[in-house]
Amino acid sequence: MTANSIEHATRDPRDHMLWGWGKGGAYYQRLARILLKAHQSGLRWAAHRLREYLPRFAGAKYEQVRASDLSLKEAQLVIARERGFTSWEALIERAIMLGADPTEHTDDTLSAAFEAVRKGDSDTLRELLKHDPSIVNAMIKAPEISEDYITLLEYAASIEGISTDTRLPIMRALIGAGARMEKVFWANNIEAVQLLIETGALRSDESPAVWQIKSAMLHGNRDAVDFWIERGISPCSFWMAAGAGGIDSVKSYFAEDGALKPEAASDRPNLGEIGWFEETCRSDDPQEILEEALCIASLNGRAEVAALLIERGARVDAIPPGLGAVWTPLHFAVFKGHLAVVMLLAERGANLNNKDGAHHLSPLAWAEHENRVEVARYLRAHSTII
Repeated sequence: MTANSIEHATRDPRDHMLWGWGKGGAYYQRLARILLKAHQSGLRWAAHRLREYLPRFAGAKYEQVRASDLSLKEAQLVIARERGFTSWEALIERAIMLGADPTEHTDDTLSAAFEAVRKGDSDTLRELLKHDPSIVNAMIKAPEISEDYITLLEYAASIEGISTDTRLPIMRALIGAGARMEKVFWANNIEAVQLLIETGALRSDESPAVWQIKSAMLHGNRDAVDFWIERGISPCSFWMAAGAGGIDSVKSYFAEDGALKPEAASDRPNLGEIGWFEETCRSDDPQEILEEALCIASLNGRAEVAALLIERGARVDAIPPGLGAVWTPLHFAVFKGHLAVVMLLAERGANLNNKDGAHHLSPLAWAEHENRVEVARYLRAHSTII
């Protein structure tokens, strides 16, 4: 890839919707098969997407869409059009262009560049980039930041212990050298996101920003969620309203008799899209939809919304299959250190000793693992009496 093509790649707003950009076509092929399976199971969220992105279903009733056959090729087209591409082939070509599966680099120049970022030394970083421009999008393991391979720009956006005045010149140097920016929006670092908007990587009013708020919610990055909401990016579904903490918006999805309205099923959270837990046996059961929303509210620290959802019938120890059938709402809250939600769930009867379905860890073990000091203190004090 030439420097010019890299520069072009970083300026295409569609790239911010390519969450699986290091994984080639296999990631999107899996999403297409998930959509096809959901349609075959008659799920409303699948029908909703087909009505929006396949012309033959435009204006059709949900029952008509559900009763129709769907090919894998059509499911692929929906996945592509959701991300701003006119064809499946164009999507895959773009994903491959953005990078093949990462391999670990042990180059001394790259290691020195990461060390310069860690120290906040922008002058040394510029010299290293000048010496070897190819390192700007190379990837390396940085366990203190992520279990995944990350680039210098992702590292600069996420590393703790450096000031904004130090961080921003480093990020500007990397962006000027052609760094890809799409994954950096995932960082829960508002100054970094503002800088990316400043450079023209993404306007805060364009459609890919909706994908960024969705990604932030699934990661539990509450500051980033609030950042996008303040810029007018509104949640567009029941679970997103829960993650945003919009109590009135959440209430609007309930009928006068307290039942969940059908449109609450039109879009569903999928942790598999960000590399977390894969959904299992999802259904349109309102109870399941309600409990997915409770988990997302808990992950994002929305105590008031969580209380409302519990009052409306969500079970505090639910393990929704659509979120992988792995964590309870308490695990989600503990993972991000939301003490107010932890206390609420405990007061409403949550089992404080429940072990998750993936690592078999209790909420307290997760709190200690993630260094959530206040949450761990609370759990130790209450686990024997609740």
